[in-house]
Amino acid sequence: MREPNPTIGPLAFAVPMLLAGLVFALAIVAAGYRDLPFPDWAQVVLCFGLPGAFGGILASVQHINLPGLLGSSENEHWTRDRARNVFLALLIGALGGVGGSGAALFVMLVDDKIKFPMTEVARLSAITSGLLGGFVGFQLLKRVAEGALNPAAKAEAEQAGKKAASKVAKQVSDERAALNEALLEAMAALGNRKSPKGKSAIREVTPTLEKLYAEYPDNRTAAIVLARLHRWGSGDYKKGIEVLTTCHKAMLDGKDDRARDIAAVLFNRACYWCQLSSAANNPNAADEKANCYKDLEAAIKSNAKVAADAADDDDFDPIKREERFKTLLAAHGVTV
Repeated sequence: MREPNPTIGPLAFAVPMLLAGLVFALAIVAAGYRDLPFPDWAQVVLCFGLPGAFGGILASVQHINLPGLLGSSENEHWTRDRARNVFLALLIGALGGVGGSGAALFVMLVDDKIKFPMTEVARLSAITSGLLGGFVGFQLLKRVAEGALNPAAKAEAEQAGKKAASKVAKQVSDERAALNEALLEAMAALGNRKSPKGKSAIREVTPTLEKLYAEYPDNRTAAIVLARLHRWGSGDYKKGIEVLTTCHKAMLDGKDDRARDIAAVLFNRACYWCQLSSAANNPNAADEKANCYKDLEAAIKSNAKVAADAADDDDFDPIKREERFKTLLAAHGVTV
């Protein structure tokens, strides 16, 4: 039998924990940089994988009760064989954590929660999700391993997996329901925008919808309604343009063909550019009018039917007498 050594145990615990903690800390620091020298897919893997491994190690520490073992005064608790086993347990925990974070990543990809390019906030959110996924992932790995010997434990692990999946699905469903409810409140407030009560309702619902929209930046309806809240609530056309620009970029980054949605977003943004350009004593009027025409032309190119909408929309009154506007609509069979 090998001689016990009380220093081996702490080293077997401390070395992997310090390395994992250092890597996790580096991931958090890197998340704060605006531009990382990695492709988007590598950033996603790192932001989920490394914290997931760290979360798995934390879960394994809890499982094998290392704090109690390290505090033991009995030297025979630590031999080289035991230290090796502890090290392997931490390694298995890290692998289980990576699997759990990978599952979390898959769920978020399916729900289209990850947008490219990744921002600093998105990276920190991914790190948090990876850490939690890693911690839970090791717990499920433990249950599955026990299930190989115990059918009852295996059934329990399967049930735990179903509950976890159901919880994620319910969270997504609740978020969508909250977004739809906020949209209904916002549209009702916009419908009464000329009354004092309607203006107050606009101010109340704007921050709520803004927070919910951040989870679904490619949602056309949410973007258009939120932009209108900024327009009619505070008269902030530029904030409305910012919201629509974010939505437009998110839709372009997506894989689906969303020509009609893109046309609707660009059409609304063109309205805001037109209103901005018509303001008195505006030194940026020429550039804003150019942006208006650029968005309107692109909207019509994506969906020719919006040409008729432009002819009837009061937001374009400042340019309806211009030859360029008439020519643009006439090319699509619309007379002003």
